[in-house]
This record gives sequence, C-alpha cells and structure tokens, in this order.
Amino acid sequence: MNAMLPRRTGLALLAAVALPVWAQTDAAVGFRTLSAPASHRGGSIRVALWYPAQAGTGTGAAIGRNAVFAGTPAFEGASVAPGRLPLVLLSHGGLRAAPHTGGWIAAALARRGFVVAAPLPAGAPPETAGAALPEIWLRPADLSAALTALAGDAEWAARIDMACVSALGVLLGGTAALALAGARIDPARFARACDDGADGFDCAAFAREGVSLDRVEPARLAASHRDDRVRAVVAVAPEFAAAFDPTSLSAVAAPVRLIRLGGLEVAPLPAIAGLSHAALEGATPFASFGACTPRGAAILREAGEPPALCEVPDREALHARLIDLILPGLR
Repeated sequence: MNAMLPRRTGLALLAAVALPVWAQTDAAVGFRTLSAPASHRGGSIRVALWYPAQAGTGTGAAIGRNAVFAGTPAFEGASVAPGRLPLVLLSHGGLRAAPHTGGWIAAALARRGFVVAAPLPAGAPPETAGAALPEIWLRPADLSAALTALAGDAEWAARIDMACVSALGVLLGGTAALALAGARIDPARFARACDDGADGFDCAAFAREGVSLDRVEPARLAASHRDDRVRAVVAVAPEFAAAFDPTSLSAVAAPVRLIRLGGLEVAPLPAIAGLSHAALEGATPFASFGACTPRGAAILREAGEPPALCEVPDREALHARLIDLILPGLR
C-alpha cells in the first residue's frame, strides 16, 4: 500500500499547494535536513531533523503538506534549544511511504525534548509494492546511516546525548527499528508472511500484483542490521514480525516496546527478553498517519487509494494516546 501519496496525482499538484504562515508562538519545533552518506542507496540520503527550537528563530512552514496531507507545523532552520538532547531514529509507513509520513510523531517528540531523525524516501515512492520490497533491508540501513551522519557532524554531536539513542518505527518502520536491535528476517518464514489470508499492511498489494515472497533475495533479506548504538526500540504494529528468526530475537539486548494498533494482529515476539506490550485500542493503521486536507479523502478516492486514510474518527485523540504509549519505551 502506498503510504500514502495518490499514485498518479503527480508531484506538480502536490507542490502547487500553498503553505500557511505560522506565528512563532504556535510551535516550538525546529526542522532542518541533513545529508547522510548511504552506500547501500548508491549515494546519499536526506534526513529530516525535528528538534526543540529556540523561540523567535526559523521560518514557519507546514512540513510535508501536499494535496492529501495537511502537514506538520515547524520552524525551518530554527536554532536548537540548549542542552544535550536524547535522539530518536524514526521510520514510518508501509513499503511505499511518502516523505514526512511520521512528521506529526517527530514534532510531538521534539516538543518533549527529543531530537528526531527521520530518513526521507530516496526519490519518488515506487509504483508497486513488488518494486518496493528492497525497502525491507534498506530502511534499517537508512537509520544507521542517519545516526552515523549525526555523530560525525560537529554541531549535532555536541547537542545529542549519544548514550540516549532510541529507534521508533511504525508498520514497516517498526520492522526496521527491530532490525537495529538485532532481529533478522528468516527468508523461509517471510515467504509465508502473506499466506492463509494474512492481513499484513502490504499483503493486499502483493496479492493484487501477484508478488511471490519466496523470490526475494534471501541473503539481503536475512542480513543483520544490528546497531549497538541504539539503546531502546519502540515498534508500532511492525510488519512481517512473524518472519523474524527466533534465534535472533533471543539475542536482542535492548529493551523493546511493542505497540499494537487496534485489531491489527502483531506477532508477540516472546523470545525478546526485555519486551513490554501496549495497545492503542480503537485504532486502525491509518490512525498512525497525520491529518489530511479537506480534499484529502476525495483525492485518494479519485486515485484509487483507500479514502479511509483520511476518515479516521478522533484522530487527534488517538495521536495523543499513541504518543503516551510510545514515551515509556524511549531512552
């Protein structure tokens, strides 16, 4: 599932939507981007940085605003608030995540004193779920690349407490976050991940496209992405969790918090020793996405995408509850 730009609305349409001007008192969230070397992508990636901002600095904007999403208020280029700050590496969305899908989460955490680093998708989202399958092993590498770039940047290295680094992921991003803790995909288990009517977030797209999961490159799929710089992990409804190798889970040392979204089933991962559970009842996966524009649902419907993404009752309240569930799992 494309998470979540309308597949053929066109980037020109998205760019044409004007951004609102925000008063400085409306938010205390700063926003910048950083370039991170990423050999696994054949070059570099851009990383979105969200952080507590000094009042009176930066230029107000709605980050990630387009024809569907309302965007998240922040102050571009704002100065960082004083002090050494904990870091959260954030990945959000299904296989074809759009830029800034997790912006609302990043801003909420920045208001609570965290620096949040969210790697941005490389280029336009792939047209098909099958073409996007490499994201399963590319996204964990993106998160580690972002951490390495921050540690090597003089300004950010002086502002971030590298002893307090957490990984937070939603949907496939949750799978990536668990990979940083040492969880590895078992190719044989992954081949069965969408069997027997499984309702994984991307399984319906695989079925429509006739994608066979047993044809994914096993060596890349099973590779370890463990990053011992990450001291805690929060995974919200991670995809393909049942495909993890139990042996790798038993070796996970970082504390892990697993959060279920409503009735969406998630493998319990009992082999992880430092595991805690929580659930956001009454939520669907769409509740984990940001607010839509007034025309968002109609645009998705016209593009053949599910309008339910923009039709989430009580989204603001669900967002607040999800942040409350996430915070205890961060370092």
